[in-house]
Amino acid sequence: MRNLHSELLKIRSLAVGWATAAGVIAVTLIALLFWWAIVVSQSATAADLKAAAPDLTETMFTSGQYFGLLLMMIFGVTIVTSEYSQQTITATFLATPKRARVVVAKILAGILCALVFCAISSALAIGVGSVLLISLGVPVGEGLSTGLGAVALNALAYLVWVVFGVGLGTMLRNQVWAVVAAVVLYLGELGAQFVFPQLASALDQRWIISLQYYLPGGASRAMTSLVPANGVPPWSVATLVLLCYGVATTAYGALVTSARDVS
Repeated sequence: MRNLHSELLKIRSLAVGWATAAGVIAVTLIALLFWWAIVVSQSATAADLKAAAPDLTETMFTSGQYFGLLLMMIFGVTIVTSEYSQQTITATFLATPKRARVVVAKILAGILCALVFCAISSALAIGVGSVLLISLGVPVGEGLSTGLGAVALNALAYLVWVVFGVGLGTMLRNQVWAVVAAVVLYLGELGAQFVFPQLASALDQRWIISLQYYLPGGASRAMTSLVPANGVPPWSVATLVLLCYGVATTAYGALVTSARDVS
């Protein structure tokens, strides 16, 4: 408990905490306006809007999710690497010689902060999103259960990605390289959406397309959607895949941290 309190105090003193909160708010509002403009431009009929209510509600209620999760990963990376860049890690390990406890405390602190960030984003997305959907004539009640289910999965994704970030930060102590690696790992999913379908077409093997959902970014995209889609694994499978990535990086990072010399 003492270690957790110490880590929360450190985070409060870092600019990255406030910057992440501001970033989450910004990407959520921008995404809400973007999806609202998309729906407006389609000029759908009332029947079409009712049929699409679950999908639209899910999309609106999780607005800002894509870049929000990236911010969680960068936040997780930073709460570890900032100690190395500011040269406070030696004092931290002297105060707590069992380094694994420090890593666990950082994970728990990151999870608590991620819950706060997710609550801020979700409150904005549900509140503003509901108003926008109603103004468009979308029957929110028709897709409410799907939307709230997606919000719950989105919260889980926030937690997993911040743990993934902490694990990456313990593996790569250099803050710049760790942040770059986080961005590449996350945004690499965009390339996977293009590469895997092309490979599947070239080799005439449709199953190759589904491999993208077993990479971190693809698994995250699959786990936060309750609307069925062809070739996309169930959210439970995608969640397990993403959890494996998070546990693997954190476990390896904790081992490396325990064995690594600190100057």
